[in-house]
Amino acid sequence: MKRDKKLIREILEFVRDNGKFQSRYEFVIKETDFDLSQFSTQDFSVLAYHFYLAYGAGFIEKGMSSPYQYGNGNVPNSVSFKCLTWLGHEFLDLETDYQQGN
Repeated sequence: MKRDKKLIREILEFVRDNGKFQSRYEFVIKETDFDLSQFSTQDFSVLAYHFYLAYGAGFIEKGMSSPYQYGNGNVPNSVSFKCLTWLGHEFLDLETDYQQGN
């Protein structure tokens, strides 16, 4: 699967806008009951893979539970997060500056 930087940016913007830094907070995106229309992909496995990349890059603080819950066939059917990290905010700032030509 190829990395999609546009999707990474969309995920980080979503986490920035919906995340909270609270001790017991986590936002869970479940494949079965979440509208993916705000993302450039409608394939949940692609979305989950890009969350995995964002976690690995240190852009997103994971939720309290496992960041992934697996359904049939070892394919994630939900992802969770808490908030952006400093690095996640920096990435978004750099992407915004780049898009604006700064």
